[in-house]
Amino acid sequence: TPVPMEHLYQQAVLVIQQLRQDLQHSFGKYEAEEREREALAAQSRQWYESYQEEVRAKERLAAQLAAVTAELSKCHATPNRPPQDAFPPPRHSDPDSDQLAAVTA
Repeated sequence: TPVPMEHLYQQAVLVIQQLRQDLQHSFGKYEAEEREREALAAQSRQWYESYQEEVRAKERLAAQLAAVTAELSKCHATPNRPPQDAFPPPRHSDPDSDQLAAVTA
């Protein structure tokens, strides 16, 4: 028995509606995944920029430390004070060594 044309048309309409719903669902899912990817990319960029700023801060500190170290090494290389043996430390009075010094002199 031949199927009436109206019935075939209704089936085609139902299939098209189902396809449209499936496509809308897939597209909505795709859009949600795309938004999630964009959010993750933005977060990654932010983390990377933060990391780069930390690296630059550490490089600045390293440069400051090198400058201070260089200044300190200049102070040790050319002291502003006379050598220590130029002025011997004060002697503490020790009666026994004073006596020994007097006997051996």
